Amino acid sequence: MKYEGRNTVWGFRDRVLKNLMFLGFARNMGADVHVVTELITSLLGLIVFPYEEIRRSGYTSFDKYKLNDLTHIGWPIWTIEIGSSDHLDDLVRHLRNAISHRRIFFSSDSRELEAVEVRFSDCKSPKGPYDWEAKINAAELQKFVLLFADLLKEWERDYS
Repeated sequence: MKYEGRNTVWGFRDRVLKNLMFLGFARNMGADVHVVTELITSLLGLIVFPYEEIRRSGYTSFDKYKLNDLTHIGWPIWTIEIGSSDHLDDLVRHLRNAISHRRIFFSSDSRELEAVEVRFSDCKSPKGPYDWEAKINAAELQKFVLLFADLLKEWERDYS
């Protein structure tokens, strides 16, 4: 497969996906790898970098995706415990903030995706209380980022 350059959001995204899939395969074959850790580090290339590019471009069509509608077509359900997120754009913004400021917490150190719940927290100021918090099982998080990566391909076509 020929990739876009690593300096593009698309090229970086495709390489991140390839590594994420490879580590999942390696884990299934018995390799001593940390798929939960790889999933979280891949959020940089699948959430943070694309979010920043989308913001700079002025592209806002992720507002059109309501989370309830996405769950009806197979997207994972997020449990929002503080605040709210009705649209994909809002969820991704909060995730970007949580990832960028290391406000991610794990329910366990298990290497199995299904055994780990991941909690993301966001707040308006560095010292302020959390005003948004959501959790999701790591296996469902992987499903979410793979679906979001596919959605980015739609944006890539629109944006090009």
